[in-house]
Amino acid sequence: MPPPGRGLDIRASCATDRRVPGGTVWRMAAGPERFRPGLLAAAESLGLAGPVAIAILLFYVVLFPARGIRVPGWSDAQTYIWWTRRAATLGLSAFGTGVRPATVALLSSVATLLHVPVEAVVEVVGPVFAASVGLATAAWTESSLGPSRRRFVLSAFLTATFLCLLVTSFYATLAFVALFVAGLACLSEGLGSARRVPFVAGGVLVGAAALSHPIFASFGALVVLGGLAAMAWARRAEDRSERPAFDRRLLLTAVVGGVIIVSGLLVARSAAGPTLDTSADAVFRRLDLPSLLNRQFHDSLHFYLPAVWPSVAAAALAVIAIRRLPRDTSVARRALFWGSVSAWLLVTAGTVALLFAGLSVAGQRLAIMCLPLPILAALGATANGASRGRAAAAARLILLAGLIFLVPRYWLSWASQMPNSADAVAGARGVGLVLARQPTGTPLIVVVDERRVSLSFQFTRYANYLRDAVPPARVPDVFVFVGTVPDFLAGRPTITGNTEHDRLAVDSWNRIRSELDRPALAVVFSSFDPEGYRQALALDGSRLLTPGVIGLPGFAGAPDVADPGGSALTEVGAGPLSPWLPMWLSPLLLIVLAVAGWPWVRLSLPSASAALLAGLAPAFGSAAISLTAIALDALGLRLAGWAGHAPFVLATSFGFLALRVRRASGGDEDRGGSLPGTGRNLEWAGAGPGGERAAKGER
Repeated sequence: MPPPGRGLDIRASCATDRRVPGGTVWRMAAGPERFRPGLLAAAESLGLAGPVAIAILLFYVVLFPARGIRVPGWSDAQTYIWWTRRAATLGLSAFGTGVRPATVALLSSVATLLHVPVEAVVEVVGPVFAASVGLATAAWTESSLGPSRRRFVLSAFLTATFLCLLVTSFYATLAFVALFVAGLACLSEGLGSARRVPFVAGGVLVGAAALSHPIFASFGALVVLGGLAAMAWARRAEDRSERPAFDRRLLLTAVVGGVIIVSGLLVARSAAGPTLDTSADAVFRRLDLPSLLNRQFHDSLHFYLPAVWPSVAAAALAVIAIRRLPRDTSVARRALFWGSVSAWLLVTAGTVALLFAGLSVAGQRLAIMCLPLPILAALGATANGASRGRAAAAARLILLAGLIFLVPRYWLSWASQMPNSADAVAGARGVGLVLARQPTGTPLIVVVDERRVSLSFQFTRYANYLRDAVPPARVPDVFVFVGTVPDFLAGRPTITGNTEHDRLAVDSWNRIRSELDRPALAVVFSSFDPEGYRQALALDGSRLLTPGVIGLPGFAGAPDVADPGGSALTEVGAGPLSPWLPMWLSPLLLIVLAVAGWPWVRLSLPSASAALLAGLAPAFGSAAISLTAIALDALGLRLAGWAGHAPFVLATSFGFLALRVRRASGGDEDRGGSLPGTGRNLEWAGAGPGGERAAKGER
């Protein structure tokens, strides 16, 4: 019987109806009352998600052996390497460890755990995060719209491959999306239950997402507000009673998420220090060149459009094909889903429009992370009998045919990126070994006469090559001189008349000049500046430091310096890696995340289906490891040492211990009822604050 005073109001989470005595129609949840046995649940989840995850990983990692790529892939990958190496040895709150603490903490911890260089983890983490996003998105659709194996598989694969332009090196963005979508799935599950734990789990995931990339916190808030607005509207439209339109349990998500964000930034925020430019965007902002920043965003958007437009077309066809939306779950769940999807689309479209209008907003980044596009495509392709009418049928046929070409288009976009130079990485490692034998504070200056349109991009790339290779504590000693070898030796910047070049050349020389009151190392790379390398080679007193790198005369550093000791001052980068490494390391890393997350997702969502458990486990694992790593680092433990194993060990062992205690205490049941003889769970809408009517009995 329902609780006193609640009438016959229950919550639904599937499409099965049963008539009971008295003529009342009860809508029943398909989820079981209790935990399935652990091994059975794991086997069911692995059987569904395992092949999908392997397919996603192979979609990406086959490129490495196919093209012989031996270094962590593309542009921003270099920044994550030196951020992570510094954080692992000096601490997350040390100067120069980046502004994305959860992402850096995760990379630091798993590199130590798996006993591989940071470079190796950075090389494979993009595909692993893409798989996590795909699985979490599939779980979100499963929770919001009801079970469908075909929709789960297609949602996961289309979403993960759509992110091809982020997988190159936008790791914090991918981490944010994976955790944020998993948080939305927890909120959806909470709306189908009287329990508060799913809302707490959602808050933890949302907080970890914001710590992965804090700049997207406001974007996530807008998406969630869109979902809540849709829920309030749908509830008032469905039920004209005086019941609150707002589920007070959602406040738990806001409070828990807020506490995690504030606490994480307080203990793991990178300390202030001299400016270390990490991207062309940062250079344009620092030098006050707004027109060039806007041009950079426009150029990126135009580069991304060939991969985005087909997805927009597929989503438009899907809207036509879906003439009747799935109604296998409660109104609240569907409203949260469609409200969040709509808000995501509107925010993305608005920022892209503002970018075209001349404002320097990151519309290009939101365009390539617009998950509603592949989600709609998956819904349209799996519409089945929900599509009615000739227009809907034709749209669905065109969409199905288009998907055959869409995924290869994603792969071509991924493969078209220019990987980093193995020669430059090897040369930088050799220079790092030289610097490791120099006194602390010895400046390392790379001289390069760069005059291409992408000057600022190349400028930061050259600096990042060396920052990746030198000992972690030596990162602030790296400088780039923009100009010719003769001008550097003469002590003057190279002026060409180009605004961007000259501003950067003067700025770089001013920063270097103040460092030349002590012995310095100045080098020229053949892979950076072939003409400058030839000039340096012809100079008397120049010396070959390592293949492809010349040391300039008069800038050979201090002679006969003893090894200063300490890994932070002596340990150099790994250099080029095996192109086959991603083939085995990427599935291993995904397994690590899934194992760490498995007990926590089981604790948070005890009645969840195998699909939901499978989809959310990697995201839960990322949150558990990264937050534990941040806490341990705040206690003074450094993740490069033995303490780097602790985040995984602690997160996993405490998770399984809590799971065992819960099961032993009989806390396996979700608070609800069941119809005699049905074996199906009934979730009382009125058992928790803000519960919702999903089905109503009519005599």
